Amino acid sequence: MNASASPFVAAKPAEAETALAAVAAILLANLGQLANSGGKNVACRLAECACVNQSSHSPSLEQSFNALLHRLTSRLPGGAP
Repeated sequence: MNASASPFVAAKPAEAETALAAVAAILLANLGQLANSGGKNVACRLAECACVNQSSHSPSLEQSFNALLHRLTSRLPGGAP
């Protein structure tokens, strides 16, 4: 298979950023649902990982995960996982 026939085509930066934002929105929504269904500790730990991961790549996504993390930890007994 030659390179031009490859099904894997590199996304343009704007397309990649849009795709990342869409995946982040899905993750944020599901972390909220996980927390609401009794998985607050797990949701907090995953939100923390996502926040740290985005700190150098996307400050706006980092802020979204950071805000979720603060909302979730405020609902935990003792305030932190």
